Amino acid sequence: WGQTVATVVFLLTSPASMMGQTAGDDGSAEIEISYDSAYSGLHFARRPVEDLFSEVADPARAFGQALGALSTSHPGQLQPIIQQSIAGDPKLATGLQNMLSSAGVNLA
Repeated sequence: WGQTVATVVFLLTSPASMMGQTAGDDGSAEIEISYDSAYSGLHFARRPVEDLFSEVADPARAFGQALGALSTSHPGQLQPIIQQSIAGDPKLATGLQNMLSSAGVNLA
């Protein structure tokens, strides 16, 4: 599960993951429109975006706090697994360290 932690750190530190945006997605794609009233009503109807985790203001901080709680409940077990999984990528290591420091957490 060390790779899972590394993947979550990657996703939370990736600029494209901020607020559901994708890299290069500005919403200005050109599409050809022909009119059919029955189809047009459904095609252009859009659901409002529902934030399923609206109570989580800062996901990176919440993840850091959760890692801290897990580390406290299992001292000495979590840190070696995480270090092994992010050892090859200094960006992930820096991102994780920033998350933990913003959450005020040190892994035990």
